[in-house]
Amino acid sequence: MKKYPMLEKDGGYIPYEMMKEHENQCYINHGQSVGRLANRGGTSFLETFYILNNSTYNDNSMVGTEEYEKKSKYAKKCVYSMAYEWMVQHGLLDDLFTS
Repeated sequence: MKKYPMLEKDGGYIPYEMMKEHENQCYINHGQSVGRLANRGGTSFLETFYILNNSTYNDNSMVGTEEYEKKSKYAKKCVYSMAYEWMVQHGLLDDLFTS
C-alpha cells in the first residue's frame, strides 16, 4: 500500500489512494495535487480532515493556538478512523501488518 504522509512528529500516514479520491479538494484547498502534497511532506491532520470531508480549509491563522491543538487532536482521531474504514472497505487491513 502506498502511503500518504501526515505532517506529524511521529510520522503517521494514511493510504495514498484514499487521498487520491479527494484530489479535487486538494486543488481547492491547497492548489496542489495529492502527489505534490505528499512530496512536500503531506498535510496536517486538520487539513486532511477537511480534504477527506470535501470541505474548504484555508485558515492557518490559528496554528499554534490552544484551539488549533484541540481541533487537531479531534481531526487525528477522525482521520485515522476514516482510514481504517476505507481500508476495511477495500480489503487492505492486512497491509497494516506488512507495510
